[in-house]
Amino acid sequence: MLLTRRYSAIAGGCAVIGAGLLSSASALAATKDEAAVVQASEALRKAMLAASKAQLEALTAPNLVYVHSDGHVEDKATYVGTIATKKTVYTVITLSNVNTFVSGDVAIMRLIFDCTSQDVGQPVANSHLGIMQTWQKQGGHWKLLARQAYHI
Repeated sequence: MLLTRRYSAIAGGCAVIGAGLLSSASALAATKDEAAVVQASEALRKAMLAASKAQLEALTAPNLVYVHSDGHVEDKATYVGTIATKKTVYTVITLSNVNTFVSGDVAIMRLIFDCTSQDVGQPVANSHLGIMQTWQKQGGHWKLLARQAYHI
């Protein structure tokens, strides 16, 4: 077949359109994953309020690293146990300024965390914190892998 400028232009145009479609498909997948991470974060918020051991375990990775604003670090068992046994009771949790970025099977979420909570034997406390979370897709589900809180 004899290639002419017209055929070259058409082939080039198709390549550009194809690349654009692939780029759009990638953007849609990222948007879908971002929405799924936001949903997982909301499910975690509700699980914390309900002190649901089963939900907390389902939403967190086995090797969870959960860092509080005072610097103390909890693993999954400690984090889930503290809430499920009501050593810490959350009565209000509000998430705002949520920003999510997905790269493959990892997502980074930054947000503002406002809560009212009470530790056993302590007065009710209100917190206003910045949070950075790392979520990982494991077995088709987004799980909290790491969390770092900081004072703002």
